[in-house]
Amino acid sequence: MKRFTSLCLLAACPPVAAAQAPATEEPTPPPPTRAAPRTAPAPLPFEPPGRSSPSGPRRHRLQEGTAATSALDGLEIGGRVFVRETFDALENGPWTGVLDLNSVRLNVRYEKKRLTFVVKLDAASGNAKLRDGYLQLRVTDQVSVRAGRFRMPASIIETTSRWTLPTVDRGFLSDVFDDGLEVAGRRVGTMAIWKGTHRLAPTLQIGAFQSRDITGDAQEGTLAQRFGLDGVARGSLTPLPELELEVWASTRLAHDGTSAIPHREWATGAGAALDLDDHAGPRAWAELTAGSSALDATPASTERVHFGSARTIVAWRLGARAKRWYLEPFVSGSVLDPDLAVADDIVWETAAGLNGGQWKRWRVQLQLEMRQTGANRPMELAGDLDLRDRRAATVQIGAAF
Repeated sequence: MKRFTSLCLLAACPPVAAAQAPATEEPTPPPPTRAAPRTAPAPLPFEPPGRSSPSGPRRHRLQEGTAATSALDGLEIGGRVFVRETFDALENGPWTGVLDLNSVRLNVRYEKKRLTFVVKLDAASGNAKLRDGYLQLRVTDQVSVRAGRFRMPASIIETTSRWTLPTVDRGFLSDVFDDGLEVAGRRVGTMAIWKGTHRLAPTLQIGAFQSRDITGDAQEGTLAQRFGLDGVARGSLTPLPELELEVWASTRLAHDGTSAIPHREWATGAGAALDLDDHAGPRAWAELTAGSSALDATPASTERVHFGSARTIVAWRLGARAKRWYLEPFVSGSVLDPDLAVADDIVWETAAGLNGGQWKRWRVQLQLEMRQTGANRPMELAGDLDLRDRRAATVQIGAAF
């Protein structure tokens, strides 16, 4: 009986040796191998710099897979439209009115690395007409060179966009400077531009432009006439972000309207512009211009004719950019003495009005103006402009994009 009991106990309990047998250690797994970093595929030649994946900005995906994709970088397209109704009376004549599509402007600007290409077209007449077309190369961070057709760097008001000015136009002096005295306006030429790094932001522009004959065509010139080129130099400072000061000088071939022989004339001017741009408050432009002229009311005279002019525009804008809506009353004045040695030849013009709308989108302008002219003024003073006594009221609607 005892033996049977012992056998049962042995069967129920595991052997001591087996219970105390050391456990077999499992082998240590090898450390996980780090996967090699995935190399991003090389960008395609036409992908814009900084683009990390094909899921970039939508404008780069419209033509993905074609070389035209990169052409969208640096491309800017804009424009403006001006429609006006003008009521005016010349001298003591009756009041007349005309509805005019004054300007339909398309601006295209393309910038790629150091090269900038600009084209401005106006189709108000029904046919597209080139206003500006030029190339500009940035030689260094401070020096650029421009060539093509563009505005000469003379007169701070002439070089300010009509969309920026509160008035419906620049006044009669704009026609005088362009078509009569030929000291401003657009010409074919080349210009070097230097921009300093000083806090006053000094800028120097020196250009050579093709002169025009009495018919408005390009004027050829001999070596003594400097090959028919007009020279213009302009310097400016910006002591405040909202304030610009300028001085300029030019030499040009001009005509007296009675002879095909050109004469070398000179002009100089100084101006200032105050434009708060994004803030409510005052805005103003003012300039003085003087020089010699080939326009003489007495062509038989051999004396050199000298002229002088002054022009100003003052406005006060109510409403800041954040509110979008604004109103801006303004006044302007211009005066010209075509010949400082002749009496009763002064031409002056004054205007006042109200400008309002939605900030840099659309606006409505109301302007009243009056012009008085001296009896001894040169008849060809402003080209095709009928420069007589005038009273006018203008309503202009403009939009920009």
